[in-house]
Amino acid sequence: MKCNSARELVTALQEIAAKFGKRYLLDSTPIATGDKVGPPDPEAWYDCRLAGLVKLNCFFTVPQPVYDRVKKAPWAPASLKRVQKAAARRPDGKMTKGADGLVLCDGAAMDAALEVLRCLGGTNLQGEHFEAALYENYLYKPVLCNLELKLVSDRLTNQGFPEQALSINAHIGPG
Repeated sequence: MKCNSARELVTALQEIAAKFGKRYLLDSTPIATGDKVGPPDPEAWYDCRLAGLVKLNCFFTVPQPVYDRVKKAPWAPASLKRVQKAAARRPDGKMTKGADGLVLCDGAAMDAALEVLRCLGGTNLQGEHFEAALYENYLYKPVLCNLELKLVSDRLTNQGFPEQALSINAHIGPG
């Protein structure tokens, strides 16, 4: 989806969050991997391959000044951690992409992320909380930012991961 300003991007993310919350949290409509979201982003689709995680992938192209602003926004506490991981085989036999990038911010959701996440609806934040992360991905040319906006259960699995999570994974690139 093409967004020409930061306001257009935030509005599109809010609309997508509202649809996600309505479908999953309020209506409890079953979601399958590959289900499309529809307007405002016809390229947005759900991924439910990991137990307890429902992820919504959406894709945005923005002008360079907006891209630069996304990188500087207060989504979560600053991290600046370099991440590199080799590609690996998944249980279904397919390969992961691996990772090569810089985590710009990660942790409890801050103002920019909360502006979007509050649109989810269907949560009173009892036993759950909002998180956000922004990752600059060097595996793509031009470099993309992956913005993850999450509603996460406070209950953890034996492996230390949240029991359940909803994640909006916005892939944002200049163009």
